[in-house]
Amino acid sequence: MSKKTILFTSLLLPAVIGLAVVLLFRMNRSSSYRTYKEQEVNVTESIDSKISIKIPGTIGFPPASTQGKAILIVNERKLDRNGNTPNITFDTGLMLSSYFQGRGYTTFRYDQRGTGSNRHLVEPGVSHLASEAASSFQYLSSMKDVNPQHVSIVAVGQGCAVALKAVVEYNLTPQKLILLSCAYTGTVLEHLGNQLVHTMSLSGSSQVDMKQASIEIQE
Repeated sequence: MSKKTILFTSLLLPAVIGLAVVLLFRMNRSSSYRTYKEQEVNVTESIDSKISIKIPGTIGFPPASTQGKAILIVNERKLDRNGNTPNITFDTGLMLSSYFQGRGYTTFRYDQRGTGSNRHLVEPGVSHLASEAASSFQYLSSMKDVNPQHVSIVAVGQGCAVALKAVVEYNLTPQKLILLSCAYTGTVLEHLGNQLVHTMSLSGSSQVDMKQASIEIQE
């Protein structure tokens, strides 16, 4: 075997193996969720009487008519609406949306400030992100085929603190608040959780509901 053949083989085999791995990864990833009808939208968030900004997002529609159930997805910080960065593809937002769409929910996922097509020069704090989440929740609740009493929030990672702060500070009333793989464990989440339970108490929620909320927050 000539040196050229050896060199060609040594270059070709890793390339073929690498291509096969990439194709298998994409096949497995694409088969893990289905694609349903979607629509790109821009939600208007009013900063004050003179200033407003646009929140780019995606509405995901269920494959069949529902009873107006909807889910707002608040993703991990630094990830765009689909759950990706410019360099790494996770598709967590896509998979969550697909999961709930397949179970009859209208979904809304959006680019938080500093991600995707929602770029800003100033690094946003949790308060800015909570304001975005509240505006997105209100937009989803106002949609024609959505029952505002049946809108829930699913938050992931650092999005848990954002969702909790939005619920507490903007008096949101989601049917369910689901927190997944939360970051900021400890003082921040505990403080926001206690605020939420206190708000529930002031609004006349039952002891059973408040106890259940306390258990879910601690977990």
